[in-house]
Amino acid sequence: MILRSIGRARTENKDRVAKAREKARSKQDEVRRRREEEQRLRDEDERDRLREEHDQRERLRREDQERRLQEQRELGQQRQNASIKGDRHD
Repeated sequence: MILRSIGRARTENKDRVAKAREKARSKQDEVRRRREEEQRLRDEDERDRLREEHDQRERLRREDQERRLQEQRELGQQRQNASIKGDRHD
């Protein structure tokens, strides 16, 4: 009778310990998942920021290139007009 009680108490204690370990493991897993999700979101934000910076630099580069081309066209047109006017005066 006493041995059964001791055996039952040991089994119950083992079950409690196992349950407590599982609960602690679950909490650790939850914390780990939350940290991983937070890191994933930070990484995503960083990628988005870098992509926006790259897109902005690219947009500025294209605008600058278009501005230079337009200036060259205008300069070429002015030279052509001056050349035509010069030819007429000769």
